[in-house]
Amino acid sequence: AKIKAGAVAAKLRNPHAELAAARSESAVNQARAAVDLARARLREGAFSAEARILGLRKSEADLQQAKRELAESERKLADQEKLFAAGGVAEEAMRDGRFSLASSRYKVEQMERSLAIERIGLRDEDLTAAGYPRPRTDAERLSALVDLATATLRAEVSAAEAQLDAASKEAE
Repeated sequence: AKIKAGAVAAKLRNPHAELAAARSESAVNQARAAVDLARARLREGAFSAEARILGLRKSEADLQQAKRELAESERKLADQEKLFAAGGVAEEAMRDGRFSLASSRYKVEQMERSLAIERIGLRDEDLTAAGYPRPRTDAERLSALVDLATATLRAEVSAAEAQLDAASKEAE
């Protein structure tokens, strides 16, 4: 039988080529999934950084309140000391007042230590050390701090995108 011009005479299969194509497609799909995962982690990281900053602001407000309470305890104890000297307050009340003041001082000291730990990575000097310009507004500061806190995650996104690009080129 004669074969007409342009007609398919035979179909050849190359299992090695088909396998290589399937592997390339799989690599592209895995790379896409890695990009999606990296982007999701970056979003979560940004949310986490913002939550950490808001938590820091709350801790700062709590410390200010504790300092006001400490000042009030100091004022009350000074008044009690005067009354005690005049015989108007019992010694037990004085011990309670002194203990309360010492507890308030300890609470403020502990809050200051905790706040110093919470501030790590969120200070202006951390921004400067990482090469960020000093922010002029609260919005710029928030943006720079979130950017700083998510730098590693952004690098992971870039690496995943580069792997996707390489896998796509290899699949062509």
